[in-house]
Amino acid sequence: MRRKMIAISAVAAIALAATLWRVRAQQSTSPDLSGEWEFVSAVGTTPPDEFVMKTDQSATTFRVHSRWKEPGNGEYGLLLVGLLTPELAFSIGGGEDLNQSGPFVIHSKTQWKDARLITKWNTSEFGGLSFEGEWVRSVSLDGRESTLEIHARSSQGRRADAVLLFRKK
Repeated sequence: MRRKMIAISAVAAIALAATLWRVRAQQSTSPDLSGEWEFVSAVGTTPPDEFVMKTDQSATTFRVHSRWKEPGNGEYGLLLVGLLTPELAFSIGGGEDLNQSGPFVIHSKTQWKDARLITKWNTSEFGGLSFEGEWVRSVSLDGRESTLEIHARSSQGRRADAVLLFRKK
């Protein structure tokens, strides 16, 4: 009887250890944001028609290639500063990156926090204005939807927030 109790305890301890190891391994694995993402909906801003982002991700780099239909008036909202750029490249891990977006140079640092890829950014000054903010990217558990949270502030103190939803093509 004592052997049976020891055997059951040993099996339970091994199963518990294996489960905890698996959960910890899943938590340390970054979600895969790679793919071609088609804009579905937004709250807080209106992206241009036919907005698509193709993203490539490695352990150290995140690249975004975007395309969209140019708006008739050629104007974009504050929240889209930096996002409506044909190509952006970010090093993952907190190093500083520089990307050109229209008249602005975007200074940014990108790193994972849990299952979210967070980019803190600020722009150079142009025409007396500059911007700063944060982009927070995440992907659904099934990998079919991606969310981009945008938080931005102008040098004049104007704040804005938005959430964009994309679906994998």
